[in-house]
Amino acid sequence: MAVTEGYTRQFGHPSSVAVSLAALRQNLAVLKAQISSSTKLLAVVKADAYGHGLVPVAEALVQEGVDGFGVIRLEAALALRQSGITKPILLMRGVADQGYEAAVVHDLLVGVIDLGELAVLERVAAARSRRVGVHLKVDTGMHRLGVPALELFKQLHRIERLKHVDIQGLFSQLANADNLRDPFAMTQQQHFTEVCQAVESHLNKRLIKHLANSDGLFRSPQLHMDMVRPGIALYGYAKRAGDQLHPIMQLKSNIVQIKRVAKGESVGYDRHFIAERPTTLAIVPIGYADGFSRAYAGQCVIVRGNKVPVIGRVCMDLLTLDITDVSEAAVGDEVVLLGRSGKQTVSVFDLARAAGTTHYEVLTSISPRLPRLYHQPAEKQ
Repeated sequence: MAVTEGYTRQFGHPSSVAVSLAALRQNLAVLKAQISSSTKLLAVVKADAYGHGLVPVAEALVQEGVDGFGVIRLEAALALRQSGITKPILLMRGVADQGYEAAVVHDLLVGVIDLGELAVLERVAAARSRRVGVHLKVDTGMHRLGVPALELFKQLHRIERLKHVDIQGLFSQLANADNLRDPFAMTQQQHFTEVCQAVESHLNKRLIKHLANSDGLFRSPQLHMDMVRPGIALYGYAKRAGDQLHPIMQLKSNIVQIKRVAKGESVGYDRHFIAERPTTLAIVPIGYADGFSRAYAGQCVIVRGNKVPVIGRVCMDLLTLDITDVSEAAVGDEVVLLGRSGKQTVSVFDLARAAGTTHYEVLTSISPRLPRLYHQPAEKQ
């Protein structure tokens, strides 16, 4: 549910996700500054652009000149095409049986993770009198998806005979590019380079070679190759980026009711919170069905520039705050559950630590039922 008109509340939606397209553009500029002008940039917008909203994010990135997009699900690629985006779109995990024809018809690049897919793509594309672009995924040591090098070498004589499959690129996945103490990323890069050289020599053509994710992009220019694939860095996070990147998301709601309880009274399910003093409560209409996990109970959010704790159980659609020390708080006040407000910040890492998970999961767990509100930078006069 997307609304492109600043940070205003919408009828019936007291909670929302605010996304700064200005910060997105600034992050992209930082990433472009790390790579050479000849290196392409494929923006990874999988998982609904990491929870930020697929189409609005992609449209903003098109305006800034990205070279293409990476997605996982066919539905995401089709949504981009239906929105009018004509840039290359790479299905990084390939497609299921029913998706081959759609990939051909909609001019999608298929990331092939199993060489058996090539025969199917050849047959489907031939039936349409079309050619389908393919990037072959090579397993260079992560041992998740991808074709082992030896298997690829054995099949090159068959691959070069394909008439309707156009091998355009080779790619692989770094296992731990953020860990500078572990040289494995550079070992993968060396192995991948050797594979690429052998494949290009056999096919007698130059291929687009890509390996670097967000952390790889900042780790070493050796990992940049012909194209980089930043994902999480676009949205404001990369370990090696320092303070160059800025989170583009805020999770917001507001206070719908205020009440007071005496010392010794309980709050919420299971009587999980017992007031140790006369306590002022604020009820906020957001809960775990919106992606604010039960594990976040006890964490602080921001009301009127002050951090206040979430008390009791986080419910499906509601949570409770202790606002005793914010005497000026009132019904209707904004509550920032993720992001900056004034001088205070609730970071995605705060929430991730509370839940024992990663910032990736925090962002992608925020429910699509919350409207995404997109802040456009003001027009220059």
